Amino acid sequence: MPPTSEESAGELARTRSAVLNVMVGIAAMIGVSGWLIRLRAQEPAFRPIPGLHDALLLGLFGTSVASYLIRRRWTRWATSLSPVGRPPDFLRSHVAAAAVGALGVPLGLAHGWFVDPSFEGVAPFWVVPMAMGLLAIPRKWERGPRRSR
Repeated sequence: MPPTSEESAGELARTRSAVLNVMVGIAAMIGVSGWLIRLRAQEPAFRPIPGLHDALLLGLFGTSVASYLIRRRWTRWATSLSPVGRPPDFLRSHVAAAAVGALGVPLGLAHGWFVDPSFEGVAPFWVVPMAMGLLAIPRKWERGPRRSR
């Protein structure tokens, strides 16, 4: 039996709320890391570790790809479940995608601390987690089982 529209709307609202809570956490982490990087920028500069910039950018790319894959695969799997098992797995898939995307912020803190404390150097590490969080917010069409085309 398919879920009623009220159940689907409640499931969608709970999932959106949970993802927005993760995004508030991301924003708080960005604020704290920006404050810490500003403190670090006031100290004398030291020579960056060779290859660290590339490794951190690769880590950022990996977190964004992992977030995307979790959102796409787990959501597709959760919508194919019975209506009883769908809500917890649907919520878990979106929150996990936002949480994995949030891992870019600590990478940005490391980049700002050890490589480049400028805004231009750290901005990608702040923008990508927020974008992954925004993409993890569920859309109306995601709440039901997929139909064959």
